[in-house]
Amino acid sequence: MTGPPGAGKSTLARRLSRDLGWPALHRDEIHAGMSPPDMLRTYDVFFAAIRLYLTSNVSLVAEAAFQHPAWARGLEPLLRHGDVRILRCGAAMGALDRRIAERGQPPRDHTFDLVRVDVPTLDVDTTDGYAPGLDVLREFASPATSS
Repeated sequence: MTGPPGAGKSTLARRLSRDLGWPALHRDEIHAGMSPPDMLRTYDVFFAAIRLYLTSNVSLVAEAAFQHPAWARGLEPLLRHGDVRILRCGAAMGALDRRIAERGQPPRDHTFDLVRVDVPTLDVDTTDGYAPGLDVLREFASPATSS
């Protein structure tokens, strides 16, 4: 799952993780758990963890605000290990600005290069709830196990 800061990625990832019964892997939580000298390795640890889950046949929800070049570099080597699907979260500029301000963070540039990898991809508008809705998102994430 990807999208710009304030797009609702973490909230949606937690919800889907709970609904599907899958573990969630959040880039920000990995970063927060590392000591300052190791923080430059956050990217490598994130994708190593995804590789471990995929090669162990464990479904997961992975979430980060990486832009296309970083996602492509990390994901493309993993595609042969599992059924990778991408949810790209976005919201109206006003919603992004409000959410970022609520975190006490400075305003951000709204330029964001969304990931473009040759796997099933669905765009999600998180401005007011989820569009498409949660049933569609669960089905997209896990078509083989949805009822």
